[in-house]
Amino acid sequence: MAYIFLTAADLQSQIIDQFLTERTAEPQTAILEALELQNIEIIKTKLKGRFDVDAIFEAEDAERHYLIIRILVKLVLYDFIRRNAARKVPTDYVKEWEWAMKTLEAIKAGKEVPDGLPLITVDGKEVARVTSGNNKNSDFYI
Repeated sequence: MAYIFLTAADLQSQIIDQFLTERTAEPQTAILEALELQNIEIIKTKLKGRFDVDAIFEAEDAERHYLIIRILVKLVLYDFIRRNAARKVPTDYVKEWEWAMKTLEAIKAGKEVPDGLPLITVDGKEVARVTSGNNKNSDFYI
């Protein structure tokens, strides 16, 4: 089994390789693969109403969206480091995890719209974003 979306180089760009491989008694790659799958589902859940999440995670090599890579790496590494002892997670990892979650929430809410993320399409046409409003009439005097 291999990574679904990430590469080893993606992880190594954010953490020293020694931290990924120093525990030889544990199957590090299998653990990282499981964490990747779990965090991909979190990202899919956050983005599914606005973007074509299948297309996002089917992209390969240079076609992958680098913001999604960065967010996924932050989430995976936080969970990986947290396995040791939750109370011992360095604050910079916690801040990076918080940044990743806030960014996902902002994208979900439409406050941020990253360039290049594939929108949902039906028959080759982009699906218009659902908007809602309030038609409440609080002025009862007509």
